[in-house]
Amino acid sequence: MSLSLINLIGLLLILGLGALVWINHRTLRRYQTQLTTLFRHAPIAIIVVDDQSRIVEWNNQAQQIFKWPEQEVLGKNVIELLVKLDDHESIKRILDSVLSQQTAVRSENLNQTKFGQTVLCEWLNAPYTDQHGARQVICMACAIEN
Repeated sequence: MSLSLINLIGLLLILGLGALVWINHRTLRRYQTQLTTLFRHAPIAIIVVDDQSRIVEWNNQAQQIFKWPEQEVLGKNVIELLVKLDDHESIKRILDSVLSQQTAVRSENLNQTKFGQTVLCEWLNAPYTDQHGARQVICMACAIEN
């Protein structure tokens, strides 16, 4: 094989790999858009908290149930914000268990809205590791009773 043929094959391989990367990037971007839409408009409250129980993400249904707009809750402790004082320790144990054991935990508890109203919610708390390796919990809730 001549040097120019090897160069041509190398160039074609690089172009082919570049095309695959471009296609994969577009596909990933499409999936990311779909998942973001699903997260925002899911019919259940979805709240992502970090390992200190601080709210990282908050969807539209969480706002609907708990009456807090997203910009007011980001960075706040989810337990202090939504859980009745008597239940703080038990909910902290649940979130700690999810983080340490890397297993999902279901619970049912009374929560409070921005205006102090009580709402009974069924929760599923699942472990999650973000793109930077930080351990988080995805908390999903539906109101059983308002």
